[in-house]
Amino acid sequence: MLRDWLKSRHVENRHFCLITVDADRDYPIHRKGQIEAVSAVSEDSPDNPAVSLTVKGLEILLDLFEELDIQGTFFIEASILAPIKAEQPDLLRRLKRHDIGNHGYAHEDFTGELTGIPLTRDQIEEILKKAISTVIKYVKKPLGFRAPYLKFNRYLGEKISELFDYDSSITSKQAISLNPGRINGLSIAELPLITTKDVSGKPISTYLWQLLEGNRTVKDYLRIVEEKKRDSKFPFTIFALHPWHIAYHIGKKEILTNHQLKENVNNLREFLVNAGPFGTVEDALNIIKS
Repeated sequence: MLRDWLKSRHVENRHFCLITVDADRDYPIHRKGQIEAVSAVSEDSPDNPAVSLTVKGLEILLDLFEELDIQGTFFIEASILAPIKAEQPDLLRRLKRHDIGNHGYAHEDFTGELTGIPLTRDQIEEILKKAISTVIKYVKKPLGFRAPYLKFNRYLGEKISELFDYDSSITSKQAISLNPGRINGLSIAELPLITTKDVSGKPISTYLWQLLEGNRTVKDYLRIVEEKKRDSKFPFTIFALHPWHIAYHIGKKEILTNHQLKENVNNLREFLVNAGPFGTVEDALNIIKS
């Protein structure tokens, strides 16, 4: 059991991973002058998001997690839950066994950096409370938060510190520790993502998008795991991906063929099998508190 294993962390090289999923509409992008995101794949609207590729990716991920007995963490864009219920209601039941977080209501740019519309504290609070109540309605209470586009400022930090137990929007190059305290107004625990270097010295992050685009191999990401096993500051490593990305290639702007989709699934399975053990948010927060 992972908890027994964690109790013996004084043993050299004790380390675990978390797999997190930004469950949002089909490839959300910002639009100037509009707070909410739109899909880059299908024509949609803030209140009627496109989710067909997201649904396909969620089915694949939930199957893989159940096959490998992994508890994932899903940061959910709240507006996608109603259309998912209409299209594939069983997915919502299956999500309940996993850790649940929030990813905004309609994948908003809370900072206004991309949209040109910086949000006030009151606007941020209104959106987050609407998102939380929606996620509770369809799944269960979201305990953590990940900012859309990973765009983060003090106003957002203050509000999520009031409404959530932890954040996972900051990369390790921003965070000085696992509990950064006053970074951008944040006063809750931080579960940071990682940006490091590959064997040739080029930047690589723990987002798996380059694997799904065919630009990196599974070995590139397993090398991060091996590196972080030797980093006492980070006893766990967080990886992330988007469900729709399993079935859509951003660079080519095309939906993948069944053969390409199968290749992505095989790569994900290989990564998950070899990157373990996988822990949970609870495991990570217990380490931070200890």
